[in-house]
Amino acid sequence: RHVRVELLRPYPQVQGLVEDFAPTLRRRCVEMVAYLAMHRGEPVTGDRLRTRVLVHASVDASKTTLSNTASSVRRSLGSDEHGYLLEPVSSGLYHQRGVELDVADFHRLVARSRQSTSDEALDLYGQALRLVHGEPLASVLKGFEWFTFEGHRAQLQRDGEWVALALHDAALERGDVETAFWALRQGLLLDPESDELVDALQRVPRLRQFRGDGTGAAQDETVRPGRAVAMSWAFERFGR
Repeated sequence: RHVRVELLRPYPQVQGLVEDFAPTLRRRCVEMVAYLAMHRGEPVTGDRLRTRVLVHASVDASKTTLSNTASSVRRSLGSDEHGYLLEPVSSGLYHQRGVELDVADFHRLVARSRQSTSDEALDLYGQALRLVHGEPLASVLKGFEWFTFEGHRAQLQRDGEWVALALHDAALERGDVETAFWALRQGLLLDPESDELVDALQRVPRLRQFRGDGTGAAQDETVRPGRAVAMSWAFERFGR
């Protein structure tokens, strides 16, 4: 069983729960799990959760609210052979383990792509951008302010712009305008105000310039001798 937090979508989700969060605490539970997943390996104080995560309308959450939220999270995340995934509170510190996070996966894939050969990098670019299922947290009406003021959104936008332009450039070098276009659109979901991405999007050739199929003569060429990957793989693979 895998518990996974997904923030690269308009409304955050936690997958793999053993039972639903308490309905009256669901928003706070999702945010608490997300925050602890974002700070994996870093025990977080209860005061920090009350004043930064569970706060509402600039009013800090009470200790009772924190305790009730933590209890619901602990039940819903469940346990493994080592005990509860949200470990019992020790000295006022909250520690969560075994919870995956799509944002962390995204940054990890981007970091790996920077150190990879061109063929492997292409695959990693696509893997990273396929994790994006909409503008992150765009449908959240309250909460998650910490995602911005702790710098997580800025880091996401920085890596998002870089990987989108990297895949765009690599795709255009191979005549694959569809993948180039898709990469920029995915990047703009992460950073809608990126001038670099908007400018690049305006320069992507129209399909009529490539015989209407987006790849033209290049569609039957391989990426590199011996790899036997036709150019038609790109958009189908990255777009799924």
